[in-house]
Amino acid sequence: MKKTILSVAIMLCVLSSAKPSWAAGEQPGDACTVAGAVVRAAGPDQVPYLTLVCNGSTWVLADERTTAGRSLFRVGSDATACDATKVGRISFVGGAWTYCHDSSWKAIGLPNCAAGQGLTQGVAGPECCPTMGWAVTAPPEANSWSNVTYGNGLFVAVSTNGTNRIMTSPDGVNWTARAAPENLAWNRIFFGNNLFIVTTSSTSNRIMTSPDGVTWTARTVPQSNSWQGVTYGNGLYVAVSSNGTNRVMTSPDGVTWTLRTAAADNAWMAITYGDGLFVATSSNGTNRVMTSPNGITWTSRFLPGTDPAVYSIAYGNGRFAGVSSGGRVFTSTDGINWSQATLSETNFLRSITFNGTKFITVSNNGTSRIATSVDGVTWQLYQAPEASNWMSVTNGGGKVVATATSGTNTIMYSIDVPCP
Repeated sequence: MKKTILSVAIMLCVLSSAKPSWAAGEQPGDACTVAGAVVRAAGPDQVPYLTLVCNGSTWVLADERTTAGRSLFRVGSDATACDATKVGRISFVGGAWTYCHDSSWKAIGLPNCAAGQGLTQGVAGPECCPTMGWAVTAPPEANSWSNVTYGNGLFVAVSTNGTNRIMTSPDGVNWTARAAPENLAWNRIFFGNNLFIVTTSSTSNRIMTSPDGVTWTARTVPQSNSWQGVTYGNGLYVAVSSNGTNRVMTSPDGVTWTLRTAAADNAWMAITYGDGLFVATSSNGTNRVMTSPNGITWTSRFLPGTDPAVYSIAYGNGRFAGVSSGGRVFTSTDGINWSQATLSETNFLRSITFNGTKFITVSNNGTSRIATSVDGVTWQLYQAPEASNWMSVTNGGGKVVATATSGTNTIMYSIDVPCP
């Protein structure tokens, strides 16, 4: 019996010391063509197997060694664009897992659907349903509808030309033309603290206000700048300007305004308030963001990227998100440190809003002129029902509404698409 056991032990020892004899398969650095393809490869000295992923031209290791010595399946917190060098990489950003494939980050796992929603299989994977779809309608007057907002149960849009340069709607579908106190080129409209405020860049009365969106009053301002974005926070309205000496002004009531000094003489285009901080963005200058805790004292902040002209900014899900040309979105959780994400289409993103669940942005060019994102980093693109010059988007009453400055139907509104 002892002799038998000894013989078996010797045989196992010989087998375990022998090298595998199989032929080598694909190796790191070998050429490949199918981006995202995964293979298990092995050679005589490779135990265990190697897992390789094709980046579109070359087989690369599917695992990588971290500085701590741990081996991961190409996992990181990568908020930059998905390109050929990152195919197969898994990323965890903004509480969501994605993987890099076909030039964009794809969601991993099932989406987090809202109460009352179900799941259906979409083109890019599982999707919640009913989901957001889009429809268009014509305005009461074919003006250049530059901006839209929502407040007190009413959508209100303003125009830079035409006879009646205001229109209102209770549902985003049926609109009524309204007269402005002056026929100026009205740029932006904002609602906060039970007041609508509209800005312009022409004549002395460069602001008009309304408590209901129907009856309007022209207001004088202390300086004839090109006033752009307005917001409300901490008991104060704050407006920014793209020119002039003092490019910030504040008001406790929207009627009486006081000039303030901006952090820099940039062309300030947009402003928002979130998490106790005012954040304004510009279309030129060295530091294209400025922040303030009170709307009065401002500090310049650096924005990454080349020539990042940010025309619209919103706050939601604990972060600021600003949109720019080239399909670029800039995000920050504190308003101070910023990161850049790029959509798969490099459209000119003109406006952004947050509807309580996701960010929605619209563009005035490109194939897909609508994009949505939960975190401002990973975006899903959609074609608009009409390729109009979409310039502004807002949300309210469970609906998202956008307006355009040109096109046949220059009003776009969201609709619920039922589960198939």
